[in-house]
Amino acid sequence: DKKAHVVVQVKKNQPKLYGAVSNAFQAVFDAHKEKVVTHIKQEIHGRKEERYVYQLKANLPTELAQKWPTIRSIIAVERHRTIKNKCSID
Repeated sequence: DKKAHVVVQVKKNQPKLYGAVSNAFQAVFDAHKEKVVTHIKQEIHGRKEERYVYQLKANLPTELAQKWPTIRSIIAVERHRTIKNKCSID
């Protein structure tokens, strides 16, 4: 057993897992208890980007924890992008 770290993007085609992860972060954001783990600023080709990375311990519902037993933490990345004075956040 190698103790490797793996990052997997959760997409909407896994609706239960996507919902659990989204709800976990939304609860933290709603309570204003989020903490930025990493903040990255870049300016490339006339576009400015800032990324904020948040991390939580994975407290998944039992059904999901059994299906995804190796998930230990979950992360969210929020991107702020400005191109020609137009800002978007995703």
